[in-house]
Amino acid sequence: MLSLLLGGLIGFVLALPPGPVAVTVMASALRGRWRHGLAAAAGASLADGVLALGVLFASSALVELLTQMIANHPALAVVGEIAVVAALVTYAVRLGRSSVLRHSSELRDELGQSVRGTVVSAAATAVANIVNPTFLPSLAGAFAAALSFLAHRGTITTGGKFLMALGFVGGTFAWLAVVVGLIVRNHSRFSLRHIMLLRRIGAVVVFVFALVLLWHIAAS
Repeated sequence: MLSLLLGGLIGFVLALPPGPVAVTVMASALRGRWRHGLAAAAGASLADGVLALGVLFASSALVELLTQMIANHPALAVVGEIAVVAALVTYAVRLGRSSVLRHSSELRDELGQSVRGTVVSAAATAVANIVNPTFLPSLAGAFAAALSFLAHRGTITTGGKFLMALGFVGGTFAWLAVVVGLIVRNHSRFSLRHIMLLRRIGAVVVFVFALVLLWHIAAS
Protein backbone atom coordinates (compact mmCIF):
# COMPACT_ATOMS: atom_id res chain seq x y z
CA MET A 1 0.00 0.00 0.00
CA LEU A 2 2.87 2.39 0.78
CA SER A 3 4.33 1.75 -2.69
CA LEU A 4 0.98 2.65 -4.24
CA LEU A 5 0.74 5.89 -2.25
CA LEU A 6 4.32 6.92 -3.05
CA GLY A 7 3.76 6.24 -6.73
CA GLY A 8 0.58 8.32 -6.62
CA LEU A 9 2.37 11.22 -4.95
CA ILE A 10 5.21 11.16 -7.50
CA GLY A 11 2.77 10.99 -10.41
CA PHE A 12 0.70 13.88 -9.06
CA VAL A 13 3.70 16.14 -8.41
CA LEU A 14 5.47 15.45 -11.72
CA ALA A 15 2.24 16.12 -13.63
CA LEU A 16 1.94 19.64 -12.18
CA PRO A 17 4.26 21.54 -14.60
CA PRO A 18 2.34 22.74 -17.71
CA GLY A 19 4.27 20.71 -20.31
CA PRO A 20 3.23 19.20 -23.67
CA VAL A 21 1.03 16.54 -22.03
CA ALA A 22 -0.92 19.11 -20.03
CA VAL A 23 -1.33 21.26 -23.16
CA THR A 24 -2.73 18.27 -25.08
CA VAL A 25 -5.19 17.48 -22.29
CA MET A 26 -6.26 21.13 -21.99
CA ALA A 27 -6.78 21.46 -25.74
CA SER A 28 -8.80 18.23 -25.79
CA ALA A 29 -10.98 19.50 -22.94
CA LEU A 30 -11.53 22.79 -24.79
CA ARG A 31 -12.57 20.87 -27.89
CA GLY A 32 -14.63 18.03 -26.45
CA ARG A 33 -15.34 18.89 -22.83
CA TRP A 34 -15.36 16.03 -20.28
CA ARG A 35 -15.38 13.12 -22.72
CA HIS A 36 -12.34 14.09 -24.76
CA GLY A 37 -10.56 15.73 -21.84
CA LEU A 38 -10.70 12.61 -19.66
CA ALA A 39 -9.85 10.42 -22.67
CA ALA A 40 -6.68 12.47 -23.21
CA ALA A 41 -5.88 12.30 -19.49
CA ALA A 42 -6.29 8.51 -19.54
CA GLY A 43 -4.13 8.05 -22.63
CA ALA A 44 -1.32 10.22 -21.27
CA SER A 45 -1.47 8.60 -17.82
CA LEU A 46 -1.27 5.05 -19.19
CA ALA A 47 1.65 5.93 -21.47
CA ASP A 48 3.46 7.59 -18.56
CA GLY A 49 2.77 4.47 -16.47
CA VAL A 50 4.55 2.26 -19.01
CA LEU A 51 7.55 4.62 -19.00
CA ALA A 52 7.51 4.71 -15.20
CA LEU A 53 7.55 0.92 -15.03
CA GLY A 54 10.64 0.80 -17.21
CA VAL A 55 12.37 3.47 -15.12
CA LEU A 56 11.46 1.70 -11.88
CA PHE A 57 13.18 -1.51 -12.90
CA ALA A 58 16.23 0.37 -14.17
CA SER A 59 16.57 3.09 -11.52
CA SER A 60 18.17 0.93 -8.82
CA ALA A 61 21.05 -0.17 -11.04
CA LEU A 62 21.40 3.35 -12.47
CA VAL A 63 21.64 5.02 -9.06
CA GLU A 64 24.24 2.50 -7.90
CA LEU A 65 26.32 3.08 -11.05
CA LEU A 66 26.18 6.88 -10.75
CA THR A 67 27.10 6.75 -7.04
CA GLN A 68 30.20 4.67 -7.81
CA MET A 69 31.22 6.94 -10.69
CA ILE A 70 30.92 10.12 -8.58
CA ALA A 71 32.85 8.50 -5.70
CA ASN A 72 35.72 7.61 -8.06
CA HIS A 73 35.56 10.84 -10.08
CA PRO A 74 34.29 13.81 -7.96
CA ALA A 75 34.58 16.18 -10.93
CA LEU A 76 31.73 14.29 -12.58
CA ALA A 77 29.35 15.73 -9.97
CA VAL A 78 30.13 19.28 -11.14
CA VAL A 79 29.86 18.27 -14.80
CA GLY A 80 26.53 16.61 -14.02
CA GLU A 81 25.20 19.75 -12.29
CA ILE A 82 26.22 21.91 -15.26
CA ALA A 83 24.51 19.44 -17.59
CA VAL A 84 21.35 19.69 -15.47
CA VAL A 85 21.45 23.51 -15.73
CA ALA A 86 21.83 23.28 -19.52
CA ALA A 87 18.93 20.81 -19.67
CA LEU A 88 16.73 23.08 -17.55
CA VAL A 89 17.46 26.11 -19.75
CA THR A 90 16.70 24.03 -22.86
CA TYR A 91 13.44 22.84 -21.31
CA ALA A 92 12.48 26.41 -20.35
CA VAL A 93 13.01 27.54 -23.97
CA ARG A 94 10.98 24.61 -25.31
CA LEU A 95 8.26 25.26 -22.73
CA GLY A 96 7.95 28.88 -23.81
CA ARG A 97 7.65 28.13 -27.51
CA SER A 98 4.21 28.04 -29.14
CA SER A 99 5.06 25.30 -31.64
CA VAL A 100 3.79 22.61 -29.28
CA LEU A 101 0.27 23.95 -29.72
CA ARG A 102 0.54 23.64 -33.50
CA HIS A 103 2.04 20.13 -33.35
CA SER A 104 -0.60 19.02 -30.86
CA SER A 105 -3.35 20.37 -33.10
CA GLU A 106 -1.86 18.72 -36.20
CA LEU A 107 -1.61 15.35 -34.44
CA ARG A 108 -5.22 15.52 -33.28
CA ASP A 109 -6.35 16.43 -36.81
CA GLU A 110 -4.45 13.45 -38.24
CA LEU A 111 -6.07 11.04 -35.77
CA GLY A 112 -9.52 12.47 -36.15
CA GLN A 113 -12.05 13.74 -33.64
CA SER A 114 -12.92 10.39 -32.02
CA VAL A 115 -12.32 9.53 -28.38
CA ARG A 116 -9.95 6.76 -29.48
CA GLY A 117 -7.97 9.26 -31.56
CA THR A 118 -7.79 11.57 -28.53
CA VAL A 119 -6.43 8.75 -26.36
CA VAL A 120 -3.80 7.83 -28.97
CA SER A 121 -2.70 11.44 -29.56
CA ALA A 122 -2.31 12.06 -25.81
CA ALA A 123 -0.39 8.80 -25.35
CA ALA A 124 1.87 9.70 -28.28
CA THR A 125 2.55 13.11 -26.73
CA ALA A 126 3.44 11.47 -23.42
CA VAL A 127 5.84 9.02 -25.09
CA ALA A 128 7.42 11.85 -27.12
CA ASN A 129 8.11 13.60 -23.81
CA ILE A 130 11.10 11.25 -23.46
CA VAL A 131 13.12 13.78 -25.46
CA ASN A 132 12.46 16.34 -22.72
CA PRO A 133 15.91 16.57 -21.06
CA THR A 134 14.45 16.79 -17.55
CA PHE A 135 11.62 14.23 -17.69
CA LEU A 136 13.51 10.94 -17.34
CA PRO A 137 16.09 12.28 -14.85
CA SER A 138 13.28 13.70 -12.68
CA LEU A 139 11.37 10.44 -12.89
CA ALA A 140 14.44 8.33 -12.12
CA GLY A 141 15.44 10.58 -9.22
CA ALA A 142 11.98 10.53 -7.67
CA PHE A 143 11.67 6.76 -7.95
CA ALA A 144 15.21 6.22 -6.65
CA ALA A 145 14.35 8.26 -3.55
CA ALA A 146 11.10 6.34 -3.08
CA LEU A 147 12.83 2.97 -3.46
CA SER A 148 15.52 4.04 -1.01
CA PHE A 149 12.80 5.02 1.49
CA LEU A 150 11.07 1.67 1.05
CA ALA A 151 14.38 -0.20 1.39
CA HIS A 152 14.73 1.11 4.94
CA ARG A 153 11.28 -0.26 5.78
CA GLY A 154 11.64 -3.72 4.27
CA THR A 155 12.39 -5.61 1.09
CA ILE A 156 11.56 -4.04 -2.26
CA THR A 157 9.60 -6.58 -4.28
CA THR A 158 8.69 -6.78 -7.93
CA GLY A 159 5.04 -6.50 -6.92
CA GLY A 160 5.84 -3.34 -5.01
CA LYS A 161 7.36 -1.77 -8.12
CA PHE A 162 4.25 -2.65 -10.13
CA LEU A 163 2.09 -1.07 -7.41
CA MET A 164 4.24 2.06 -7.49
CA ALA A 165 3.83 2.29 -11.28
CA LEU A 166 0.07 1.82 -10.85
CA GLY A 167 0.02 4.56 -8.24
CA PHE A 168 1.98 6.78 -10.63
CA VAL A 169 -0.72 6.30 -13.27
CA GLY A 170 -3.40 7.16 -10.71
CA GLY A 171 -1.58 10.26 -9.46
CA THR A 172 -0.95 11.55 -12.99
CA PHE A 173 -4.56 10.95 -13.99
CA ALA A 174 -5.83 12.62 -10.80
CA TRP A 175 -4.06 15.91 -11.57
CA LEU A 176 -4.94 15.86 -15.26
CA ALA A 177 -8.57 15.20 -14.31
CA VAL A 178 -8.46 18.27 -12.08
CA VAL A 179 -7.12 20.27 -15.04
CA VAL A 180 -9.92 18.94 -17.26
CA GLY A 181 -12.49 19.93 -14.64
CA LEU A 182 -11.12 23.46 -14.43
CA ILE A 183 -11.14 23.82 -18.22
CA VAL A 184 -14.66 22.44 -18.64
CA ARG A 185 -16.15 24.51 -15.81
CA ASN A 186 -14.51 27.67 -17.15
CA HIS A 187 -14.82 26.77 -20.82
CA SER A 188 -15.90 30.23 -21.93
CA ARG A 189 -12.94 31.89 -20.22
CA PHE A 190 -10.19 29.65 -21.58
CA SER A 191 -8.45 29.62 -24.95
CA LEU A 192 -5.20 28.28 -26.35
CA ARG A 193 -3.67 31.70 -25.64
CA HIS A 194 -4.36 31.22 -21.93
CA ILE A 195 -2.71 27.79 -22.08
CA MET A 196 0.31 29.33 -23.77
CA LEU A 197 0.48 31.96 -21.02
CA LEU A 198 0.56 29.20 -18.39
CA ARG A 199 3.38 27.49 -20.29
CA ARG A 200 5.40 30.70 -20.40
CA ILE A 201 4.92 31.24 -16.67
CA GLY A 202 6.17 27.70 -16.15
CA ALA A 203 9.13 28.44 -18.43
CA VAL A 204 10.09 31.46 -16.31
CA VAL A 205 9.91 29.36 -13.12
CA VAL A 206 12.13 26.65 -14.63
CA PHE A 207 14.61 29.26 -15.91
CA VAL A 208 14.84 30.92 -12.48
CA PHE A 209 15.46 27.53 -10.89
CA ALA A 210 18.27 26.92 -13.41
CA LEU A 211 19.85 30.28 -12.49
CA VAL A 212 19.68 29.45 -8.78
CA LEU A 213 21.34 26.09 -9.43
CA LEU A 214 24.03 27.79 -11.53
CA TRP A 215 24.69 30.26 -8.71
CA HIS A 216 24.99 27.36 -6.27
CA ILE A 217 27.58 25.67 -8.55
CA ALA A 218 29.56 28.91 -8.88
CA ALA A 219 29.46 29.54 -5.11
CA SER A 220 30.71 26.03 -4.32
